[in-house]
Amino acid sequence: MAEWGSITPLDLEVGDAVAGGQAGEVIASDAYTVSPGSLSTEFTATPSFPLATVVTMVAPSPDWFTGVAGLDLRDGDACIEEITVEMWPYDAGTDSGVTYTSGNQDTSPSGPIAPIDGTPFTPGVPLGTMTFTLLTSATAVPAAGVLAMRVHPNPFNPRTTVSFTTTVSGRGAVRVHDLRGRALRELWRGHVDAGRFEIPWDGRDDRGRLLPSGAYLVAVRVGAERATARILLA
Repeated sequence: MAEWGSITPLDLEVGDAVAGGQAGEVIASDAYTVSPGSLSTEFTATPSFPLATVVTMVAPSPDWFTGVAGLDLRDGDACIEEITVEMWPYDAGTDSGVTYTSGNQDTSPSGPIAPIDGTPFTPGVPLGTMTFTLLTSATAVPAAGVLAMRVHPNPFNPRTTVSFTTTVSGRGAVRVHDLRGRALRELWRGHVDAGRFEIPWDGRDDRGRLLPSGAYLVAVRVGAERATARILLA
């Protein structure tokens, strides 16, 4: 991620955590190449997963990045309306270059991740800011374990079915994401009552294009509850 901007290994790790019930969702957005600039994305925090971790590479650079880790979006039992965090540079410890355009100089063995306090950055001046703004807040959150899902067949080609069972009613959606967390296909959006539902998928994106073979993530949301599964298009 820090050297080349490739987030696939990180997304695989987070995707596994989501599938294992250890994380809420993958937070992702498109990159921007003009500085200064800004971008935004939306995600859902829950009482089970109230902490946000977001990273981004500094480009071009040898192995520099910035981000926040384990940022608590709560103030007691309430959601914080807005948090602005200053972004400071870090060295990933995998390349020994000292300027933005240094040639590849692999660090072997890799060093520890460490803050960069000097050149080429200006001490005391952050690279930018990251702002977390509360858009909506649920007045009641259903108990954990009210949403279950499975995808069958898996692996599949050319079609599969996303089945989910919920014990609560509410608005929801079923989406397919790539391993970077980018939404590829919205299979369903609407209101459901408690029950079991099946949503077919033909392996295509929202534009009707057949997706290449590989791994994808299917995310089901009903109210504040989420479930995610990794699927393989063979």
